[in-house]
Amino acid sequence: MSAIPADIDKVAAEVWATLPKEGAGITAIARAILAERERCADVARRYLEDIAGCNMNDDEPDKIVAAIMDPSWEPPLL
Repeated sequence: MSAIPADIDKVAAEVWATLPKEGAGITAIARAILAERERCADVARRYLEDIAGCNMNDDEPDKIVAAIMDPSWEPPLL
């Protein structure tokens, strides 16, 4: 991606606003990365739970990436 997605930029700004300004840059970046990593893990877990019992198709990795990159993604209703 060439730009930071708006939802990530918003979270980083919110985190930055809550931190003391001494050395806050590194801490804000670390917290934003950690939060996004946790979100990615949760999306992947929920996605794989949703397709449990299904045959994996060649496009499954692309679907997982798309789900991770979409902050509003929710698994389809059964």
